[in-house]
Amino acid sequence: MSGKIKKLIIDGKPSPNGKRFGIIVDEKRVYLTGQAFVCLIKLAWACKKYQGGCINRDQIASERGRPTQHVYRLRQQVEGIGLKITNDHTGRYWLKGVDHEAIEIKEQALREFPDAEIRRLVG
Repeated sequence: MSGKIKKLIIDGKPSPNGKRFGIIVDEKRVYLTGQAFVCLIKLAWACKKYQGGCINRDQIASERGRPTQHVYRLRQQVEGIGLKITNDHTGRYWLKGVDHEAIEIKEQALREFPDAEIRRLVG
C-alpha cells in the first residue's frame, strides 16, 4: 500500500485478548502494543493539533523506555498498512502521508483508557 492515508481512526478498542489497542487505517483494524499505541497517539495528536506537526523524541519518551525503541516498534507493527513514521535525523518525528484532517481521535473513549499518560493527553 502506498500513497496518502484517507482515514486514521484512533479509538483504543482492546483486542480480543485485551493486550493490544486498536486503530483503523483506511477501514482496516490493526491492534498495537501499549507502547506503540502511546507513541502513535502522540504523533497523531501533534499532526492534528499542529496541522502536520512533528514532535521531538523527548516528547515520545516516557517512563517506559527509549523513544527510538517506541518508534521502531510502532514502525514494525504498522508495516504494510500504509502508515509511515519519518524523522529528520535531529530527533523530530512525524506521520508521513497523513493529512491532519484524516485523523480522528476518539477522545471520549480514550478518557477512560487504562493508561494514565493517554488520559492526560486527551484531557
